[in-house]
Amino acid sequence: MKSLLKNLFIAFIAPLLCIAPVVNGVANATGLAPGLALLVVLATACVLYLLPVKRRRKDAYVASVDVEIWANYIIDRLWKDNKFLKYAWNDDQYVLKGKIVHIPQPGAAPNISVNRSSFPATAVQRTDTDITYTLNEYTTDPALVEYSEEVIVSYDKIDSIIGDLIGYLNDNIADNMLLSWLDESVTVPQKIYTSGELAAATTDETGTALTGNRRVMLADDIKHAALMMNLQRIPKEGRYALIEANMYDQLLTDLAQTQYRDFSQTADPQNGIVGKLYGFTLLDRSSTITYSTTDTLNAYGATSLATDNLASIFWQKDCVSRAVGDVKVFENTERAEYYGTIISTLLRMGGRRRRGDDKGVIALIQAAS
Repeated sequence: MKSLLKNLFIAFIAPLLCIAPVVNGVANATGLAPGLALLVVLATACVLYLLPVKRRRKDAYVASVDVEIWANYIIDRLWKDNKFLKYAWNDDQYVLKGKIVHIPQPGAAPNISVNRSSFPATAVQRTDTDITYTLNEYTTDPALVEYSEEVIVSYDKIDSIIGDLIGYLNDNIADNMLLSWLDESVTVPQKIYTSGELAAATTDETGTALTGNRRVMLADDIKHAALMMNLQRIPKEGRYALIEANMYDQLLTDLAQTQYRDFSQTADPQNGIVGKLYGFTLLDRSSTITYSTTDTLNAYGATSLATDNLASIFWQKDCVSRAVGDVKVFENTERAEYYGTIISTLLRMGGRRRRGDDKGVIALIQAAS
């Protein structure tokens, strides 16, 4: 009997005692009788309990709400997939309206007189100029997030939904950035040529089988690029080179054993660095740039020809620019015809040679003879 009374107290009396202050508060505020106030409190509690609540795990988020996560994901992947882009001057602060960049250019240097004898000296006002470039607009094809994935999606699921699309987007951005740094539409940047023995041409990154012979890349070619920058009075700090994969393989073959040991000790895979040589921090990439037989830089999206020549690029980080403008994620939620949500992305990014005299950027091109 005592056990039964104890259970009844726990089941009914104890909860009533807990909510008694709430009931008294409602009764005092509304003027209702205590019994009626109790019914109001219990009815309110039942309604709140029955309302649908969307529960989610701590490691998950609602895919159709937080587009900021997707935008941050795009930028994170951009730097992760194409680490060489980090080794350039950041012009983000100069982006106007999300798509145009103005780079200030100092005017002519003042004349210097030794043991000046003529007074007063003539005051000269420096006339500054600027150079501009427009950011390219890159967009992905829309991706479908099915309803079953839309309710609760873990962070890892992003890769399986639009990861491949973002990967292709980033590769295209990086390819086009190299073309912007070597743009020949205004002035042609410095060019040097591989100087090794002639060997059968290799296959380029698109799978095109190149025909004929090309001179292989040697360590001396990097030394040549360093000499050119020295003569241009380019700072020795912050010099980088992006070496095409086939040319990088030729370079490794050319390095002497002791030279390779010193070279490899400076490697930093986490930051994409394969080594350092003659003052350049070297990075490698499966695709870089190609030139036609007339030494013309092939345009973005151009069809590869069997006669093209592979190339690598050398630069000093203050001599090339890159800028990110708008990063947008667009959503059409709960589309009936797709049984889910449609997501697409837009990113504006661009770059160019930063100096008005175009110094500090060199193309190393395979020589065909």
